[in-house]
Amino acid sequence: PWLVASFWGVFVAIIAPPWYLDATRWLMIGGLAGLVPALRFVRRARDGLSLVYLALLPWLAIVALSVLYWTQTVEYGEQGRLAHIGASAFGVTMAVGWAGWLPARWRSLAHGLLVAAMIAAAAAGFVVLRNAFALPPAASAMAAPQRALDARFDGGMRVAGVDFPAGAAVAPGSTLPVTLYFTTDAPIAEDYTLFLHLAGESDDLLYQFDGVAQAGRHPTRQWVPGMLFADRYDIPIPATAIPQLATLSLGFYPAEDANLRRPLIDASGQVLGDRLVLAPVRIVEPGQGAPAAAPPLARFDNGITLLGAQLQSGDDGMPAGVSLIWGTTTTLHSDYTVFVQVLDAENRILAQVDQQPQEGQSPTSTWRAGDVVQDAVAWTADTSG
Repeated sequence: PWLVASFWGVFVAIIAPPWYLDATRWLMIGGLAGLVPALRFVRRARDGLSLVYLALLPWLAIVALSVLYWTQTVEYGEQGRLAHIGASAFGVTMAVGWAGWLPARWRSLAHGLLVAAMIAAAAAGFVVLRNAFALPPAASAMAAPQRALDARFDGGMRVAGVDFPAGAAVAPGSTLPVTLYFTTDAPIAEDYTLFLHLAGESDDLLYQFDGVAQAGRHPTRQWVPGMLFADRYDIPIPATAIPQLATLSLGFYPAEDANLRRPLIDASGQVLGDRLVLAPVRIVEPGQGAPAAAPPLARFDNGITLLGAQLQSGDDGMPAGVSLIWGTTTTLHSDYTVFVQVLDAENRILAQVDQQPQEGQSPTSTWRAGDVVQDAVAWTADTSG
């Protein structure tokens, strides 16, 4: 089905409306159904034009077999555009097929309908492409990004923020929705390719996108200075992914060479790297995060709750650490540091530890509403007082 659809109505990432694809499918069925009576007529006529019609069939067979061979041997090879070299012959064959079963008295009407259909098809192409490549609506000033950024790339592209509508944690086999916010301060002279990577702890790619913003509809040369627009992605997480802290990053490169990444720069033009790290993303076990039934020991105004705490003793019997159970009532978008202090009777600090939860493996910016995070903090200072 995709091979046929991509022959009739696919332009890069733009797919024709379903009604158009259905109409072309019935057009093909009608034309193919009429070939049998049409060929009988051609065989009886035996004139020069009839021989031309017959000569088209071997050419169409060669094109069809070549495309099918490509489809079977090349990954992602279902591309109907490869059959466009036979489009003119195919069109004549379809016309002969329809003429083969239509009564003679209907042929004048059929010719008129054919001309009207050709005009409608040409106009539909302009309408579909015009709508598809229209400028995206500007992001509302009220809809500020959850995580504001001001990252600039050489070339003029700016990243103004990122949203994680469902939080920055996801289970294997699920989808992580992400919304990026882009703008520019001045017209961009070149069309750059955007890359979006989700890499695991060993830098293995869990997801990779290389393309144009807005599903191919908004190349960088169309970006309007001062206009902020949103760009939505649904990132599929492999079902085989293991729990880990992944990293989401993006960048740009010229369409002709992926190795020439545009530098990430600061306000003074100093190069900071060749990509922007957007956020950590926590890959979690399915079902992780069931809320605890017991009331929390403490609540913080950012939605974080301390659900439990248990002192851990060292070999000398003195406290050497604490096990903590964290929860949250809201999805968090900032990274907070946990600090634990051991105080004596006069509130003097005997030991202090400052660290992100799970030693940085579960940053609070990846916590979703209802998540439960097990944490442990240990110290080596003498707390005997």
